[in-house]
Amino acid sequence: EAIDRLHQLLATIEKMLKNMKNNTPENSQNPECNENAERVATLQLWKKRKRSVLYTISNCAIMQKDFELSIMNLEILYELSDSIEEKISIKSSIGRVYLQLGDVTVATECFEVAKELRKNKMQSETGKKYTGMKVDELMDDALVSMSTNNFADALNILEEADRLAPGNSLVINNKSVCLLYLGRLKDALTNLESELTRNPKN
Repeated sequence: EAIDRLHQLLATIEKMLKNMKNNTPENSQNPECNENAERVATLQLWKKRKRSVLYTISNCAIMQKDFELSIMNLEILYELSDSIEEKISIKSSIGRVYLQLGDVTVATECFEVAKELRKNKMQSETGKKYTGMKVDELMDDALVSMSTNNFADALNILEEADRLAPGNSLVINNKSVCLLYLGRLKDALTNLESELTRNPKN
């Protein structure tokens, strides 16, 4: 099974990291790995590999509907990350997985943490980066509203997101879902058709 193989790979990476932290050469035939600068670079490489495997396990777990496993790996990634932007993205992802579990309360708490981190980060951002972060925030809010069957509220939020970032496929698809639940089938189809016309590759 893919996840089992990924866990085996993760165990190997953990062993390599432990060896490096204990100043054990990554390869006994290459003593130069003990030199500080190269050792630091190699350590960072293995940490990056660990994060990559954790992300892959999380994604595979979601595909298999093992949401608890996905959350567990995302929580590890959140603690490992030293990037505010990455922490925002991970915490938002955790909230979205909790929504799939039906736990709106915990999901909302995750989104609030992401929102607070995002608020601080957005103060120093402008242009597309600011807009992208705002759209992500609106998307989280809309998903919470959809999860509680407040499709009218969700649609209003998604309309704002669509004005900020026209052509965002995630926004457009969720707008169509809201329109369907509101009994506006024709508008939902028109919304999807406009996206296909604007971005045929999507």
